[in-house]
Amino acid sequence: MFIIKLTDLRVRYFFVLCFCLSILISCGESKPKFNVVIVTFDTTRADHIGVYNNENYTPTLNQLAKDSVVYEKAVAPIPITLPSHSTIMTGKVPFVHGVRDNGLFNLAQEQNTLAEILKQNGYKTGAAIGSFPLTSQFGINQGFDFFNDHITQNREDMFGEFSESKSHLFFDERKASQVNDAIMPWIEENSDSPFFVWFHYFDPHHPHEPPTPYSHSFIHDLYKGEIAYSDESLGKVISQLKRLGVYENTLIVFTSDHGEGNNEHNESTHSLLIYNSTLHVPLIIKYPKQIDANTRISQWVGLVDIFPTVLNTLGINIPNDIQGQILPTENHQDYYSELYSETLSPRFSHGWGEQRGLIKNGYKYIYGPLKELYNLEKDPHEINNIIETENNIAESMKNDLQDYIDENQISANPNSSMNLDPETLNTLRGLGYIQSTGNAIEIFVEELNDEGDAPQLYASTNSSYSMAKDLLYKGKYIEAIRFIDSLLLEDPNSIAYNELKVQAEMGLGNYSLVKSLIINMPEDLHGVLTPAKKLHILAFIDFKEGKIDQAEKLFTESEALELTKSGQYYLAQIAKRRNDLEQQQTHLNALLKLDDSNIIVLNELAISYSQTSDYFQTEETYKKAILTNPFHHLSRYNYGVFLVSINDVSAAQVQFKKATEIKPNYVLAHYALFEIYINQEMNSEAEKTLDILNRIAPEHPLTQEAKNLTQSL
Repeated sequence: MFIIKLTDLRVRYFFVLCFCLSILISCGESKPKFNVVIVTFDTTRADHIGVYNNENYTPTLNQLAKDSVVYEKAVAPIPITLPSHSTIMTGKVPFVHGVRDNGLFNLAQEQNTLAEILKQNGYKTGAAIGSFPLTSQFGINQGFDFFNDHITQNREDMFGEFSESKSHLFFDERKASQVNDAIMPWIEENSDSPFFVWFHYFDPHHPHEPPTPYSHSFIHDLYKGEIAYSDESLGKVISQLKRLGVYENTLIVFTSDHGEGNNEHNESTHSLLIYNSTLHVPLIIKYPKQIDANTRISQWVGLVDIFPTVLNTLGINIPNDIQGQILPTENHQDYYSELYSETLSPRFSHGWGEQRGLIKNGYKYIYGPLKELYNLEKDPHEINNIIETENNIAESMKNDLQDYIDENQISANPNSSMNLDPETLNTLRGLGYIQSTGNAIEIFVEELNDEGDAPQLYASTNSSYSMAKDLLYKGKYIEAIRFIDSLLLEDPNSIAYNELKVQAEMGLGNYSLVKSLIINMPEDLHGVLTPAKKLHILAFIDFKEGKIDQAEKLFTESEALELTKSGQYYLAQIAKRRNDLEQQQTHLNALLKLDDSNIIVLNELAISYSQTSDYFQTEETYKKAILTNPFHHLSRYNYGVFLVSINDVSAAQVQFKKATEIKPNYVLAHYALFEIYINQEMNSEAEKTLDILNRIAPEHPLTQEAKNLTQSL
C-alpha cells in the first residue's frame, strides 16, 4: 500500500510540474505587442497639413507629428480611393492587387490583407469608412471582425431628420463625426485586447462642405476647412486612446489615399493625371517606441511601404509577394526608392489614353500618349518637361518602368477581380465616372501603352464637369447649365453630360423640357439609358409633379422590365400616400431582397408594420435593423418610440440612451429621455437632460418645448 501511495504522489507531483511548465511555456509565447491604428483622410494633399506647410489649422496632426516620424515625400501609387487603399492594405501596387479604379473592381479574396494577417496573429480588427468606394461590396473589408460602412446614415441630419442623398452627383458619404460614432464604441469595447483599427474620413473630398464653424472660418478655402474639421475629429479618437491608456502602446499611421489637383495642371480634382499634386500625400507614423520620434525623412517613399512597415514593427513575418519595403526611420537608411504610379481611369471613364509613371533618383517619368520627364529636386511642381533635353534619362527610366512592370507581374489575371455588376456600372456611369462612347472596360495586358488621346489635353474639360456637378449640388442650376451646355457642345452624346442637363432642368422645374430631353435621347445610349430607365425617369418626373396615378403606372411598367431599388422605393412611397400600408410593405420587402441591409428601408418597414398593428413584425424588423448596424442612432430611436407605444418604457429608455451614446448631439433621443424622466418624476435626470439640450441645440423647438414643460411643472 505504501509503495502504491508513493507512486500516486509521484504521479501527482509529475502532473503538477507539467502544469507549471506549461504555464511558463505559455508565458513565453509570442503575443501581440502593440495596437495598430491606421487613419486615412481622403483626398488630402501633403502641403495642406500643418507639419508640411507650417500652418496651425491641423493641431491634432501637428501634435501627433511630435511623437512621430514625418515622411516628407510620400506618394500614392494611384490618385483613386479604392485602389490606393488596396495598396495600403496589401503592400502591392495596383497592377498586382488588381484594383485599378473605383467601382469597376473588387479586391479579390485571394489577396492577403493587413487585417487578415493581424487577425491571424491575435488581433481584434475593426474599421469604419466614410464613402461608397470603400464599402464591403468591393472587398476591402477582408479580415475585419467589425466593418462599419453604413454610409446611408448621411440621410439623417443632426436632428435625426431626413436629408437628401448625394446620389446622381457624388459618391454617398458620411461626416467624420459619424465615422467616429461608428468606430469609437468598438475601440472602447476592445481596448483590453490587442486591436487593429482603420478609420477613413472622406470629408476633404469634393464637394467641399465643412460643418460650422469651419464653413465660416474657412469660407475662402472650404477644402482647408474640411481638413481642419477632420483633424478635430481625429483629435477625439486620439483623446480616447489616451483616456484608455493605450496611446503610448499604439502604432499610429496617418496618411491619405491621394491628393487633389486644386487646378494645378488644369486639374481641379483627381484621377485623370499622375502629377504629384494628386500623388504627394502626408505620411506620419507614431511608432510605439519613443526612438526616432519627431524625425523628418526626406527620401521618396510610397504608401506601398506601410504594409511591410507595420508587420516589421510588430515582429510579424512579411510576405514575399509584395512590392513595398520597410520604411526608413532616419535619413540615408538603407532604402531603395523606385516608386510606381498609374491611372487607367481616363481610359475606363472616357476612352482616352492611360498613364504610368516612375519616380527614381529624384526624377519622375510619365509614359502615355504624352510622355514627360521632371527633375523633382529642381522642379517639384512638375512645370518644366525636360524630356527633349534629357532624352537619355527618359529612355533609361522608360526601360526601368517596363522592367518594374515585367518583374512584378503575377500569374493570376488581375481582371479576375473586375466588378461588372450592371447596377454598379450604371451607378458609376450616372455619376460620370464612366463617360466613354465605347466599351473601354476591356481585358487588358500589363504593358506600356501610348494609344488614345492624352488625358492632359482634357483636364480643363474634366474640371468643367466637376464644376457643373458642384453647382448642381448647391442648387445653382442656371450657373450649372452654362457649364453643361459647353460640355454638350464637345460631346452631345455623353450620357453623363445629358444626365446633368436633365438634373439641372429638373431643378429649375422645367419638367416638359426634361420629358422632351428624355424622349429624344437614343434608345440605348451607351448601354445605360435603356427603355426601363427612360420610363423610370419619366415616372419620377410625374411623381415630382404630383401626378401619382401616372407615376405609379410608369414605375410599374419600368419595374416589370427591370427591378430596381429606387423603383420599389417610390412605389412604396406612392402606396404610403394612399394609406395602402400592406402594398407599401410589399414593395419595401421587394427592395430588401435587392439590398437586405438597407437601414433606411428597414426603419420604414418597421414603422409601416407598427401602423398596421403587426407588433411581432415591427419588433423583428427593428431587431434586424439594430443587428445590421448596432451603431445606427435612428434605428435605436425608432425602436424606442415603438416600445413606448406598447408601454415598455424601461426598454425604450435603454434604446434612447444607446442612441445618445452613439450620437451625443441627437436632439430627438435626448428629448425622448427628458419626457420619460418627467413622466417618472426623475427630476434630477430631467434637469441634466435639459442642460444637454441647451448645450447642443439651444434654438431647437424641442429644447424650447422642454423648457416650457419644466416651467409649467
